[in-house]
Amino acid sequence: MSNALAALGAFVLRQGAVSEHCAEIDFEFPRVHAMDVYCLLVANGIELSQEAHQQLADLCHCTQELGGEAEGTLVRINVSVYARAEGESFLGAPAGKLSEAA
Repeated sequence: MSNALAALGAFVLRQGAVSEHCAEIDFEFPRVHAMDVYCLLVANGIELSQEAHQQLADLCHCTQELGGEAEGTLVRINVSVYARAEGESFLGAPAGKLSEAA
């Protein structure tokens, strides 16, 4: 997933362990790739809260409405990734923080 995010122009600003079973990743990407990033997170099994789905859907809708005005702007997202029981896959739950970066 990291390579796919990098291909979209995303870069990690901060990452680290929150607890023994939780890591947090803060990254930025060009706003024009909002839909691609949203799809990538979901396609890779990152489970999003209802609030996070709504925020990402709103971001995608606004980006689409802005058209060319979205060019050159960055957005920032913070995602928490949780480990389930040993041997099981990781599940993600976004912290629900989206903000535009200048």
